[in-house]
Amino acid sequence: MKNLILTALIVVLCSGTALASEKASGTFEAVRSCEAYSSFKKGTNPGLIKVTAGSSYEIVEVNKPKEWNWIRISMDGPSNNLRWVAKECGNTEIISPDQKSEHGEQPVCSTPNKYDSYVLAMTWQPGFCEHYSYKGKKPECDAMMEEGDKKLVISHLTLHGLWPNKDECGKKYGNCSKIKMDLSEDTVAAMAPWMPNFYFSTNFGNYEWSKHGTCQERDDDTYFLLAKDLLQRVDKSAVGTYLRESIGETINLNEYRQHVEENLGKEVAERMQVLCSKRKFLQEIRINLPKEIVPDDDIAKMVSGAKTFNSFTSRCDKEIYIERSGKD
Repeated sequence: MKNLILTALIVVLCSGTALASEKASGTFEAVRSCEAYSSFKKGTNPGLIKVTAGSSYEIVEVNKPKEWNWIRISMDGPSNNLRWVAKECGNTEIISPDQKSEHGEQPVCSTPNKYDSYVLAMTWQPGFCEHYSYKGKKPECDAMMEEGDKKLVISHLTLHGLWPNKDECGKKYGNCSKIKMDLSEDTVAAMAPWMPNFYFSTNFGNYEWSKHGTCQERDDDTYFLLAKDLLQRVDKSAVGTYLRESIGETINLNEYRQHVEENLGKEVAERMQVLCSKRKFLQEIRINLPKEIVPDDDIAKMVSGAKTFNSFTSRCDKEIYIERSGKD
C-alpha cells in the first residue's frame, strides 16, 4: 500500500511539473550576462554557462503559462544545450502555442539563425535614383544630381542588402531581433562607397540590419563587411564590368546573359536576376548564395549549391538602359 501511494504521489508531482511549464517560441535578447541553469529550482549550472549580453537565443519554453519569470533557451554549441535564464536578464519576444499562423502553425519567420540561403542584392544607383518611386528622402540620390564638386558619381554596383532567407517563409523571413546596429567608424567609412547612404547617415544600414542582419549569427560590423566583400567580387567580375562598359547605353539582356555564361559559367547566370525600373532602366542585380557563404573571386564557386532563379529578368523589357550619375 505504501509503495502504491508513493508511486501515485510521484505521478502527481511529475504531472504537475509537466503542466507548470509551457512550450513557446520566439527570441530572447540578453541585456546582461546571467547564469543559464539546467535547473533554476535547484540552481544547477554545469559548466558555469552564462548568456552573453547583446546575443539572441531561441526560446523553447517558459516556466508558467502566464506570468512566467523563467525562459528556457537553446544555447549555442554542439550539444545544443537547453538552459533556463531569468526573464529579467533580457528582452523577449514570445510566440505562445495559442498564437498560430494563418496555416495553423507557429510562426517561424522571425527566429534568428533559421535561414537556409542568402540573396545578395546589388543596386545600380543611377537607375534606382532617377526612376524608382522610393519613399522619403535619399541624400545620396540628391547628391548624384548636384553639379561641380558636390556631385556624387557612382559607376559601380552598390549594396542593397545581404538577405538570409528561409524557403518556407518566402519574403517574410526577417526582423528577428531588436539588437541595435552599432557600427564602428572604420566600418562606416569602408561601406560608404559601396552603400552611399553611409556618406550622409546610417539610416538605410539600420533598416537593413534590423530587417535582415538580425536573422543571422554575425555581428553588425562583420555582417556589413562580408556583404561589401561579396559585392566587390561580383562588381569586378563580368557581371559588373559589362555594366560599366555600357553606361549611357542600351543593352540587350539576352546578350548580357550570354556574356555572363561565357565568362562565369551557366551556373552563375542561373543564380542571377536583373530587375528594372519602369521596365527599361537597370535598377538591381540579385545573386543567390548558399547558406554557408565562402567569398571567392570565382563567382561560380561562390554561388555553388545556391538555389536558381526562375527567370534571368524581372519586370524588364528585352532591352534596357544603363543610367549614368547626374542629369543627362
